[in-house]
Amino acid sequence: MVSQRDINLRIRPHLRIIDGLINSGSKAHYILLSSGGAVYGNTSSRMLSESSPCLPNTEYGLEKAIIELHLLAAAQTTLKTSILRVTNAYGVGQPTKPGFGVIPALVNALETGEAFPIFGSGEMQRDYINVIDVIGAVEAAIRHGGVGVTNIGTGCGTSINELVSLVQELSGRKVNAEYIETNDSDPNFAQLSISRARELLKWEPTVRLRDGLSRILGEKKLLR
Repeated sequence: MVSQRDINLRIRPHLRIIDGLINSGSKAHYILLSSGGAVYGNTSSRMLSESSPCLPNTEYGLEKAIIELHLLAAAQTTLKTSILRVTNAYGVGQPTKPGFGVIPALVNALETGEAFPIFGSGEMQRDYINVIDVIGAVEAAIRHGGVGVTNIGTGCGTSINELVSLVQELSGRKVNAEYIETNDSDPNFAQLSISRARELLKWEPTVRLRDGLSRILGEKKLLR
């Protein structure tokens, strides 16, 4: 049975909270962790700033975009708003479940020997940011008191093939990679400009991907 689309059900709690804050005349600071990839959608642009068009092509991206617009309107009242468009976050303790991240799925495949599916050529790139840096961005937004829309990422892309190679190098183990043909072209990778976060939040990423992966593999006792 095909699941029914119900975006309203998922965005309603956010809108209800925002409306409640506005109706009470609150001067609270609302911080939304949005999506740096899903909100912008597939694009031919190689560099995206916060003023770039948002053309989400997934339900998840559309949900985030609707909540963002509601918050931006709320920012015209007494409510303070920070919308942090976070790229692909990862870190120690991230659960392994479908659609919850490439890195936990990859580490799980390394640990169990299960097949790790790679769709297409494996050259599709994404920007992976450690949760430690995401926390740092949230803390910086709290200190600032409202920065509007701000990209949070590393500004660097890593392909699935590169990710697999790095995990194998750090662990000394072989990943059971399984390439799966797909008729869909790989989504374009667009680098997110983080200059606004640097200027307004005085923030920038501190954890290299290699170091972040080492911490995860070390926690799992899979580090070489």
